[in-house]
This record gives sequence, C-alpha cells and structure tokens, in this order.
Amino acid sequence: MISILREAEAGVSARELCRKYAISDATFYTWRKKF
Repeated sequence: MISILREAEAGVSARELCRKYAISDATFYTWRKKF
C-alpha cells in the first residue's frame, strides 16, 4: 500500500496505479487520505 502511494508521489497517475494493482479508485483515494 505504501509503495503504491510512493509511486503516485513520483508522478504516476492514480488511474494507472489502480489498473496496475487491480484496486478501485475509491480504495486508492481512501489510502491516500489516511496515509
């Protein structure tokens, strides 16, 4: 989870990360909000 958020900080788009790791947009943004 933390590694996914770090990739987002590095500039990878949220949509791309969600596809790559098979998570929903809502899950990604929930993690981002918490961490």
